Amino acid sequence: MSKSDYLKLADIIAADPNIEIFGSFIGVGNNQPVNSGRFFIRLKPRLERQLTPEQISEELRPKLAAVPGARVILTNPPMVRIGGQMSRALYQFSLQSSDLKTLYASAADFERRMRALPGLSDVSSDLQIASPILGVDIDRNRASSLGITEEQIENALNDAYGQPQVSTIYTQADSYWVILEVKPEYQRDLNGLGLLYLRSTNGSLVPLNAVASLKPDPMTSGHKPGGRRRG
Repeated sequence: MSKSDYLKLADIIAADPNIEIFGSFIGVGNNQPVNSGRFFIRLKPRLERQLTPEQISEELRPKLAAVPGARVILTNPPMVRIGGQMSRALYQFSLQSSDLKTLYASAADFERRMRALPGLSDVSSDLQIASPILGVDIDRNRASSLGITEEQIENALNDAYGQPQVSTIYTQADSYWVILEVKPEYQRDLNGLGLLYLRSTNGSLVPLNAVASLKPDPMTSGHKPGGRRRG
């Protein structure tokens, strides 16, 4: 979710006459990826509005869904949570399997079937496999001979694709995270990984693909780029 999408969502929420105040947070500061966030909304007292929380959600849902590039899930959490874990929905259903391939296929099929039920809305899954998984096979002998450590390779990949927060810019009215990453066009091209260079112990620059080979995981091929290291 981009900043412009976030501002559009905030404008829609702020314009609702049933809402008294709202706050939000985005990304890494709350153990969330930088492209996701959460709004906390407090409604006006019941005597000052005619709609219930559920009715307000129904009115907001199509307005928020009209914002391109953002997917919004609305939920009215219970006053007391018993069991389960913090999630984006009021009800949870957990799937487990010792076989990842079976779990991935079953989870996707289960979510698709749930979405088809007319009595349900905002069906989602926390199984994040929309991005492909890359296997990084490090040639430790070659890396050692070139003066490159495994830690350097891990740090380079994290800096390029992990979106780490490296600093914060403070102003009089707000603060802004400085996120480190490569340009999006290089994130979507496996050949771009060869443009990442590591500083060897003798001071020379070594391209990443000289000390490691990268292979897409066949279980998630055909999706958007992502990353995972395999030693």
